[in-house]
Amino acid sequence: MSSFLPEINFAGFSKIVEDTYEFFKTSDENAIYERLPYIKEKLDKMAGPLLSTFPPKKSIDEIALDWDKFFKIDSEIYSYGLEYGWLEDRMDVEKLLLYNHVPYHFRIGLYAHKGNFGIEEEFLIKDSFNILVKAQKSFDQLKKYGNFKQKML
Repeated sequence: MSSFLPEINFAGFSKIVEDTYEFFKTSDENAIYERLPYIKEKLDKMAGPLLSTFPPKKSIDEIALDWDKFFKIDSEIYSYGLEYGWLEDRMDVEKLLLYNHVPYHFRIGLYAHKGNFGIEEEFLIKDSFNILVKAQKSFDQLKKYGNFKQKML
């Protein structure tokens, strides 16, 4: 949730998660057991407000497993965003006020694209209008040239 909510410091969240991962990877068992309560307290403090605002519909373990599977299937998630429906299946997103109606395939920007949202149809309609403007310009040029040729005859 922190990776797409604009008001949350995702870089700070990421740093804590990366530091925790490095600590677990490089520390011995005694150091981990000693520091575990501090890490849990820090992660709970970080996640608590998000979990109370957006309560999970599944267990955190299930969501984490789904997230890992998701990355194996769609490694371009940071480029294309997360599908709203994927998130809605796992979390109560009622307080995520985006639009009056959000379709399943609506994309939520993550990390560098956080705070941005989109839907494929939006890109198609923008492309369509761009092509229409270019076609109109070409038509006007052809019409002008046709009038010029008519006068020459």
